[in-house]
This record gives sequence, structure tokens and C-alpha cells, in this order.
Amino acid sequence: MTAAAVATLFAAPFTGVAFGQATDGAGGIIEAAERTRAEASYREFADLYAESVHQREKTRAEKTAEAFNELDEHLEASANESEFKKHAVEVSEAVRVLVELDVLMGDDRRDELEADERFRPTVERATELAHQAEERHEWVIAGELFGRLNALFEDERAFEKDIDRLARRLTMIRLYVPERLWELNNERRVLAGEDPFPAYNPFGDTYEEKLAPVHMRMIRAALARATYGHIEQVALQDMLRGGVDALETFVTTEDLREAFEGMGSPDKRKAFLEGLNDIRSRIDSIEGPASRADLEYVLQSITRVNDRSVDVMEQALLHEFANGALEELDKYTGVIWPDEIKRFERSTQGRFTGVGIQIEMDEKFNIRVVTPLPGTPAQKAGVAAGDVITKVNGRSIEGFTLDQAVQVITGPEYTDVTLTLERGHAADGEEDEGPIDTFPITVARRSIDLPTVKGWRKTGPNDDDWDWFVDEEAGIGYVRITNFSETTTRDFDRAIDLMRNTGLEGLVLDLRFNPGGLLDQAVSIASRFVDSGLIVKTEGPDGSVVSQENATRVPDRRRLNGIPVAVLINNGSASASEIVSGAIQAYAHEGGLDAWVIGKNSFGKGSVQNVFSIDRSNRAMMKLTTHYYKLRDDRVIHKLPGATRWGVTPDIDVEMLPDQIIEALELRRDADIFELDAEGAIVENAERPDVNKLVKDGIDLQLQRALVKIHEARAGVVAAARLDLDD
Repeated sequence: MTAAAVATLFAAPFTGVAFGQATDGAGGIIEAAERTRAEASYREFADLYAESVHQREKTRAEKTAEAFNELDEHLEASANESEFKKHAVEVSEAVRVLVELDVLMGDDRRDELEADERFRPTVERATELAHQAEERHEWVIAGELFGRLNALFEDERAFEKDIDRLARRLTMIRLYVPERLWELNNERRVLAGEDPFPAYNPFGDTYEEKLAPVHMRMIRAALARATYGHIEQVALQDMLRGGVDALETFVTTEDLREAFEGMGSPDKRKAFLEGLNDIRSRIDSIEGPASRADLEYVLQSITRVNDRSVDVMEQALLHEFANGALEELDKYTGVIWPDEIKRFERSTQGRFTGVGIQIEMDEKFNIRVVTPLPGTPAQKAGVAAGDVITKVNGRSIEGFTLDQAVQVITGPEYTDVTLTLERGHAADGEEDEGPIDTFPITVARRSIDLPTVKGWRKTGPNDDDWDWFVDEEAGIGYVRITNFSETTTRDFDRAIDLMRNTGLEGLVLDLRFNPGGLLDQAVSIASRFVDSGLIVKTEGPDGSVVSQENATRVPDRRRLNGIPVAVLINNGSASASEIVSGAIQAYAHEGGLDAWVIGKNSFGKGSVQNVFSIDRSNRAMMKLTTHYYKLRDDRVIHKLPGATRWGVTPDIDVEMLPDQIIEALELRRDADIFELDAEGAIVENAERPDVNKLVKDGIDLQLQRALVKIHEARAGVVAAARLDLDD
């Protein structure tokens, strides 16, 4: 339905009969008054949503016209540019615009986009240039071209192998010769007309330090486990071939010769590659399933070939062989190497060991403190919002990425780290005026909890300082779960208790951009909405049920099946968030509760990864995909090869344009921050956006639509009077 048609519908009067008003006696009068208020709220939000849809379509038309003009500019520039890299960058930018147009125009107009006379020649030229860039060892440009082509043809998966190959090379360069990756990225930035990055800073762990704990037992354990435990039962031969192919990529990536002297010799490289070919032939000659003896033969042969040729450190060979072997399985299976353990634990446990600051990179590439977290070592030590971190333990971090900064600031619990701070810098876009104070602060590292349950409006700096109502007058609560960690259910229940005390009449559960987390927490949260029966089950390769998670019993006060619920999802909702939204949706379709899933189709990550130790000292682990999830209505969540449907499909599809999504995310991020000064007090007059703009200014259409649906349910709108609000 067009926006104009939607707006026309809103002009129709609402009647008490249509809404089923009760008018008998005093109780009926009160009920009628309540329904009248509910009707008014419904109409108010429906009108607001209609205007937002109208504005979205107007913006879509404007952005589409602008994008076609930009496409012409890049194509003209590419035609006039003979230098290879500059020409390739202009074509790459043209493909980026095609991707933007694909999003703006939507699936319904894909044929129209492909029929445009500029589409096919641009794609063909970009494909040609991507391969040429790879041949020239211009890895960043090649990866960018393949990446954008893949985004344009994601469903066809036409460029998936190219993406994997380039990603493997760039990952190797990042580990072994990070300065070379900086050079490639900086060159690409300058080609785009942007200011160069700050000078490269080598501060941080070297690859020798990161790989020192790696040994052959880890690789034996990982491949043995994968052989009998993976959901798709991939043959060991295929994994061995993948490992050998990865080593070929390793030794033929010219940039790595700076790190490994032996790889610089053509004769030694040739000897190594010939040895790999012999090993590959031996793998191909295996009759029947490969055995552990075959695995051992391959590993020992690689070591011997290396010793008499390029003589690369054994840990690097094992690292690349294992990565290549496990890439043959699926993108979620892999080794968690010793240097990655801390980050993995941080993502699953909802806590990390650090000093307790939020940091960002400002427009001058400084590492700036957004705010210290209240009660943390950084706040107690006197770190303040706006401080710029220039050194860590006396070493400059100029030119660091955010990941590098996090790596050196965090560390073992109960150790100290010294941060050199500059205080007095102006905000982005402003010139420094006063003096800049430079001083060191020593901060203790402690375990820091990361809250995963958030509310509508931040009322203070502490984790639980939230206004939980998006519409307090109507009693409509709002809970945003950012991922599922060990504390999610506990914090969710606390939020519900607070809302119950005030009067909870409806709930928006926001799972957008929630990447997942712990299964037990997902089941626990789903059980607050689903009374009984299946939440999710897992199936093995033969389709047999391996495990089954049913709804758990919860106190009546914690149950939420007596109020209307809107669950928000998008293509960033994955794994555990798909389990929760899918379980609620299935139960609602059965009539178990009034709930609707609203937004866009979810990501489609419905596979189970079990984590196993592959080292006696637990210095390395592996994630192995062992099963697929199925919901209570037997839907498979996972996006399988060739699938046309996956994930959770919303009951009400609501599109937001890319600029709207970015604006909503940035507003929400800034509104959630309370800046603290060196004494831990709230910074006075700090600019914080009004989070209510997400609704009243039509920035967040999906949230607007959720509120319309809840108000509709509260008003008791019957089918005859319900407006057709959706596209």
C-alpha cells in the first residue's frame, strides 16, 4: 500500500462500535473512557507512522536519484583514468553505488536495476579488475572489489570463494606483516582523496609471541574432533586438502617474504611448492576415509618439506594449515588460538578484564575516552570523559586501531597499566583553545561486567539507571537485549519487576543487532513468554533429535504472556536472538499470547557450536558446528547453501533506509552515555540527544510500527476498523 493510500485511510473516523466499547453501567463507562484514550493513542501513533512512511518514500526517491547521479560520476571518472589503481578504485566506487541502489530500490525493483544499461558492464568490468588486482598483489583493492560484488550478488554466492581467498591472504598479512597491511590500507585511503593515516605504530604483540604456544598436538586434536563431530560429516581428506591449499596461499603471498627470509628464495619456494604437490597427490590417492595415520603423515611431511626448503617457523605452518583445513567445514568452525582466548571469553561471559572505559577514535585518529564506567578502576583513578590516551605503559599508541588499543590496555586481572593522558582537547570539529595537560595515571585491571539488558532512556551513569517505559502513560515498556550473557535473565527480570511495580501494559523487546550468545539464557528469556512446550531442538546429520530445550517454569510475576508484545528483529539478529524471537512468534501463532515479530528477516545463524579444549593447559580451544537448531514449528533457522528462506521472517515487515538505520544507531549510542569527570561526577551541560526523537521524528520506523501494533491491541481494534498500515 502506498503512503498516500495509508494517509487516506487515516482520515476515516473511528467509532465506539468498531472498537467494541462497553457502555453499560459505571464499569462500562470507565471501560469506555479507557478505550477512548486507547483509541486516541492508536490513532496518534498510526498518524505518526503514516507520515514517517510517506517521508521514507520521499527520501527513497531522492536518494535513488542522487545515487544514479553518483554512479554516472564514478563511471565517467573511471573512463577517464588510465592508471590501474585509480581506475579500479573508481569502478569499485561504482559497484558500491550499485549495492546502495539495490538496497534503496528493494527486491521488488531488482529486475529494474539489472535492466539498467549501466549495471551489467559495470559488474563485468569490476570482476575483471578484481582478478587483475589479485594478480598484481593489490590485495586490498581486490578484496574490496570482490566484497562489493559479493554484496550485490549475495544470494547467488558467485563471489564467495574469491572473498574467502582474499580474506585468507589479508588475515595472514595482518598477522605476519601488519605494517604492510597498513601501507595497503593507507594507499587505498589516499587514492580516495582522504587524509593519510597516522604513521604506522608497531607497538603490540609480534606474531612470534602470539604463535609461541602453538604446537602439533593442538592441530591433531582439532582435526580429529572435526572428523567425527561436525554436522556435515566432512571427509578428513577434504580438510587435509584445505590445509595444504592454505599453505600454498601462504608461501605465494609475496608480502610475507619480509617476515620469512626463506620464502624470498625462488628455489626454496619452488621446493616447498613441489613438496606440497607431492603431499596433495598422496592425499588424493587415499582409498576410503582418511585415518589419523594419514593426518599424521601429512603433518610430518609438511614439517620435513619445510625444513629442507623455506624453513618457516613451525608454529606458523601449523597455524595456517589448521585454519585452511577447518575452513572446509563452515565459517563458524575454527580454532580459538591462544592470543584469541581473552576476546572469546569476553564475548560469551559478559565480562572482561580491563580498566573500565569506553573509547572511540576521533576524527584526528586519537584514542579518546568517551566516558569511564561508574565504579570501575578507571573512574576511581581519575580518568575523565574526553581524555586522549597517548601512551600505554610508556609506549606511544599513535596510529593504533581501536582493537590494538583494547589489546594493550586490557590484561591479566590484578595487574596495573599506566595510561598517559592528555586533557583539554576540544570535541571533534572544534579547535583546541586552552592548555593541554599531559599526565600519567596508573590503573588497576579488574573484571568488568558488561550489561546486556538496557532500557528506553538513560537516567544516570550506572548500569541500572534506566527509564524502562517508551510510553509511560500507556504503560508500554521497552527492553533492549544486546546479547545473551550469563547475567541476561537476571537483569531482564529486574527490569520487568520495576515495570510491573509501575504498571506494565505492553512490551517492546528489541533484539535488533543482537548477535546471539548463550543458549541457556535464550531459553530462559523465551520461557518468560512461552508457557510450555518446545523452545528449540537440535538435530544431528541424520535428522535425529539430539537435544530438546523446553520452556522452564517461571513465577507468575515474571510471565509476560498476558500483555501485548512486539519483538523487533533485523538482519543483525542472529543465533540466540533468533531462537527467542522464533519461539515467541511460533507460540503467538498457536494463540498462546498476543505477540508480533516486526522488522526485517533475521540473519540465519541457526547452527550449534560446541567449544572443546584442544590443549592440556586450555591455552587453545576450538569451536565446532555440531548441530542445527529447529524451532517449535519445525523451522530451520540456519541459512543453508541454496536456501531461499532462513532465519525468522517478521509478521510485519518494516523497512528502514540505510541512513535511517545509521542515524538511529548513532542517536541511541550517544543518548546512552553519561559523561563522567575526573571525580566521577556527571559532566554538566554535556550534549545528549533526546532518545524520544527515534519515535516522534520517525527515525525508527520499526519501533514506531511496534507501538502502533501494541496500541491497536490495547484499544481492542476489531478487524473491520484495523488500518492497513504495512507496505
